[in-house]
Amino acid sequence: MFSIFSGGIRPAHRKKATARLAVRPMDKQPVQVILPLAGSGDAVPVPLVTPGDRVRVGQKLTEPAPSLASVHASVSGTVAAVEPRQQLRGGSVLSVVIDNDGKDTPVASPTWRRVEKDAPPASLRPGELADIAAQAGLTAMDGTGRSLAQLLRAAMGKTEALIIDGTEPEPYVTARRHLMADRPEAVLGGVRLLMQALSLPRAVLALEGSQYDAVAALRGYLPLRGGDIALRLLRDRYPQRAVVQEEGRAVFSVCAAAALWDAVYQGKALTHRIVTVTGSAVTRPGNLLVPIGTPISDLIREAGGWKEEPVRLVAGGPMTGAAQFELTAPVTGETCALLALTAADLYPAAQPEGPCLRCGRCVDACPVGLAPLFLRLYAKSGQWEALKREHITACTECGACAYVCPAHLRLVHSIRVGKRRLSETADGREADHEEA
Repeated sequence: MFSIFSGGIRPAHRKKATARLAVRPMDKQPVQVILPLAGSGDAVPVPLVTPGDRVRVGQKLTEPAPSLASVHASVSGTVAAVEPRQQLRGGSVLSVVIDNDGKDTPVASPTWRRVEKDAPPASLRPGELADIAAQAGLTAMDGTGRSLAQLLRAAMGKTEALIIDGTEPEPYVTARRHLMADRPEAVLGGVRLLMQALSLPRAVLALEGSQYDAVAALRGYLPLRGGDIALRLLRDRYPQRAVVQEEGRAVFSVCAAAALWDAVYQGKALTHRIVTVTGSAVTRPGNLLVPIGTPISDLIREAGGWKEEPVRLVAGGPMTGAAQFELTAPVTGETCALLALTAADLYPAAQPEGPCLRCGRCVDACPVGLAPLFLRLYAKSGQWEALKREHITACTECGACAYVCPAHLRLVHSIRVGKRRLSETADGREADHEEA
């Protein structure tokens, strides 16, 4: 199920600032939250509310669609607008904007069947668990924004093993670690619900040995030997996910497992998530429990504001996150971190591009055996057949190649542009002229 893979890197952890800090709620709730109804490029569902409507925490704002989970209010208050708003990954999407009344009034009851805490997972049908995931607005919570219900339905009857990903190999980020350390019962209970949803007798929970507090907390709820959930400790390496051989196996994050437990046993929709706010530019780093839809400007305020002006602000981890150029975009269920980085944090990544040295380091670092330097060249020159021949679509955009490149080439950006152009030509459209 797990194997040693070629490539990958071992970047400095840089987690010390938040590794020992407990998760805390925001000292001051956001005045307004912005809840996107779909990710960029997705079909946008019809909202169930209009400006002026009163809403409560957990109230459904959209119905679930085949590929989309429903969206729920993360605060109580009044709908101020239903309009396109800027998102963390760029572009704008139709969003519900809620003025927070500060009362956190919960919805009377969920729209799905709530189960008593002592009821075993076997008391729920696999299809019912997928339906609850859809109604509760659960996503994969792995950065992709995919609907958990859709993933479960696609895996039913086709999965030989279940792997729960608790690893956190990107520098700075400690959100998963604290979720596992603080809420082991919810994590393990959610794993068993996923096992029931996929009709599997066992699961493997993968995490890193350096997450020692999470390991200790989880082991406290598991037998020393045997049992239905096995902990597998991995050596620190990025990208850790490449260790998992995924053919015939389903992989879900610990965040999704805990969110499913909350939905089934607590009747809670996905309304909050843990976000690591750190970097040398903020005064008070921390792990915050944040209402989804909170503007990132509020996270900066909660971190004590700027200690010094950041050179780069990143939503997500430093390897795969998205650089931010304004502070109005909101946290989503996929946002694991907000990093305020100084020049010292970025060096040498902030250096200007130089000529390719043909050193081959990007090839050595690629965990899926690609040649990033050639993908960049083919993308820049529009050689679409060559891009297909070199399997550009197999690239996971992990950023390992750019991290090790001594010429500081924007390899991941070039590959992203190449993928998009290749898709446009396949659809019969004329490729754009964005510089690769």
